[in-house]
Amino acid sequence: MINQISSKEAKLKRELVKVYSEVDEKAWDEEMWYCWSCGRGQPLSHSHACSRGQDKELMLDKDNIFLQCIDCHDAWENRVWKKIVKFRNLRDMLFYVLNHDDKQFWKLIEGINKYFENKKTDTFGN
Repeated sequence: MINQISSKEAKLKRELVKVYSEVDEKAWDEEMWYCWSCGRGQPLSHSHACSRGQDKELMLDKDNIFLQCIDCHDAWENRVWKKIVKFRNLRDMLFYVLNHDDKQFWKLIEGINKYFENKKTDTFGN
């Protein structure tokens, strides 16, 4: 059975492709064609600070989209704090989340704080 998508979903997909193209073009023009989180090269993917499933309108906001390598994208999606805390653009991503979903922002801060608390315990043996 073939899954059919609604015309609304098809329109949303077309708009998302257009937004991705604009983000790519800007990154290319500004010589930022690398992972904005770790600095590595390709392959890159489009990552959303506020996830696509979280808010459909934010999905099309260019400021919500960051170019990331596959490893960093997976780390962000799966909340791999050991990697996330090293992101070069973590401040930008957190700032975006804070301005659009304060509940999610505080969950992120809690995860980061727990990571550092555990790291401190591991380091000092407390």
